[in-house]
Amino acid sequence: MKNKFALYVHWPFCHARCAYCDFRAFPYQEKRIPAYADALQKEIRLRRNETGEAVLSSLYFGGGTPSYIPLEYLSAAMQTIAAHFVLPKDREKTIELNPEDVTGPFARAIYRMGFNRVSLGVQTFHTGLAEYIGRRHTKEQAIQAVQTLQEEGFTNVSVDLMTGLPGQTKRTIAEDFALLRELNIPHLSVYALTLAEHTRMHRQFMEKPADFPDEDEERALAHFAAQEAEKIGLQRYEISNYAKEGYASQHNTSYWKLKDYIGIGLSAASYYRGSHEKNTDSLREYLQWIDRHRIPVIEREKLSNEQLYTELLLTGLRLKEGIRFSELRRRTGFSPETEKKEAFVRLREGGLITFDDRRMGLTARGTDLLDTVLLELLD
Repeated sequence: MKNKFALYVHWPFCHARCAYCDFRAFPYQEKRIPAYADALQKEIRLRRNETGEAVLSSLYFGGGTPSYIPLEYLSAAMQTIAAHFVLPKDREKTIELNPEDVTGPFARAIYRMGFNRVSLGVQTFHTGLAEYIGRRHTKEQAIQAVQTLQEEGFTNVSVDLMTGLPGQTKRTIAEDFALLRELNIPHLSVYALTLAEHTRMHRQFMEKPADFPDEDEERALAHFAAQEAEKIGLQRYEISNYAKEGYASQHNTSYWKLKDYIGIGLSAASYYRGSHEKNTDSLREYLQWIDRHRIPVIEREKLSNEQLYTELLLTGLRLKEGIRFSELRRRTGFSPETEKKEAFVRLREGGLITFDDRRMGLTARGTDLLDTVLLELLD
């Protein structure tokens, strides 16, 4: 049986840094793209030498902003991947795009490259809110981007939205979801705003905290967004993700179920054959390692059964389907339904989890209090 894993390819370049972004990114650094793109192809080949013949369970181009990258480099990366790994036609191949970058010729080109799914970084359809958080698109551009992608053959377009934005209300969220219904979006990711230090938005918060929703208001907006998603036929399958039947993300599910995945590129992370790995986040160092024909992994940790058990809980409980006890036993040797039986009973009585002989999962209340559940189960 061939080796199998999901493949992530990182493009750390973008037009401009969003106000909330704390990722390793290089705004307005297009002169660095050719050397980086060449290094990516070399790393793909190095990884093929390491893994041997392999089938990709999914493919994901993320960033940064992949739609900022000239098409010739995206195409070259896709061709190199196809030449070194088996990527079945029916498997998910996703690329992240910004709405303002989507044109008919661009959408047509990436479709012909083999991408069959798009993750569109809308965050909000409201032009004023988008501008405040550093996004460059208007409401009209976001709508047009979705329609253009659909016209060019993309039936699987996912939209990212954010909650907890300054000035956001239930009315503005409801208007966003009305547009999602009209656009017939099959997949949605909803993320709460995180105020990471050293970001422009964190500075804005420190200067004018009253402009931002408090914790209760944030929770109310997140709950409202979840309700609106259900109203338009998107079922929650993970804490932050909603989909119509058959449209749950194959690639991200590999992360949540802790299946093997390999990250290519600057600061990319991998989980492969029981070990976590991380590439360097120094662009200079990354290029140097590649020039020396070395995979630029600077961190590697083999997980013990106890660590694996912890991670499977951390990621698996995010899924609505929950965790199968047989899977935990097979992969870690632990049997939480017997070893943690008292904690299970307390959590069920507290309305935080449900469980039977085969699996456990979170209730709606447990979803809000995931940290409390984990503390009980990992104590």
